[in-house]
Amino acid sequence: MKHIKMFRAALAALVTVFASLPVFAANIYYASPSGTSTDCTMQSPGSLKQALAKVQGGTSWEDGDTVILLDSDSTYNISDAQEMKITAAFLTIRSENANPDKAVIYRSGNSQRCFNVAASVKFEGLTIKNFYLDTGGAAIYVGAIGESDSVIIDNCKFIQNKVNQWTAGVYSSSLNNDVTVKNSHFERVRTSPKG
Repeated sequence: MKHIKMFRAALAALVTVFASLPVFAANIYYASPSGTSTDCTMQSPGSLKQALAKVQGGTSWEDGDTVILLDSDSTYNISDAQEMKITAAFLTIRSENANPDKAVIYRSGNSQRCFNVAASVKFEGLTIKNFYLDTGGAAIYVGAIGESDSVIIDNCKFIQNKVNQWTAGVYSSSLNNDVTVKNSHFERVRTSPKG
C-alpha cells in the first residue's frame, strides 16, 4: 500500500512538471497578393510579410508554423528593400496547391534579397523572381543555422535572380549548413564567374 502511495505521489509530481512545460501548437497563416489583414486567416489573408511576422518557432516539423500563399494569377510584389528574415524554427512556406506558377514572389522595387534564413525552414511550390543583390543569395540566403537545422527547397522556381558575386538562386554561407534543393527549376539566373 505504501508503494502505491509513493507511486501516485511521483506520478502527480511528473504530471505537474509536464503541465508547466510550454506547449507548441502548429499555426497556419495565409497570405494573398492583395491581403491586408493582420489576422492572416484563409478568409482574411494578410500580405506575405504580415503572415511571416506572426509565426513562432516550433521544436519539430510537426509543431512548426506554416505560411500558405493562396493561389493567385497576381504576383506577391515585394517593393521595399527589406529582406524577409526567417528566425522561427521549423517553418514551412508553401503555395496553396503545390503550384509554383500560382505563388510568384516578385521584386518590384529596390535591389534586395528575398529570404534570409537563420533557422530550419521548408520552401514548397513557390516561384521567386527578379531579386537582385550585389553578393550571394538574391533569392534565398542561408546564414548561420544550427547543426540540427535544415533548409529544404522543393518544387520551386528561381527566375531572373541576379548577383554580381557568388550565386543568385540559393546561397549557403557555410559548407556545414544542411541545405537540400530538389525538384526545382533555375531559369535566367545571373551569377558571377565565382558563383
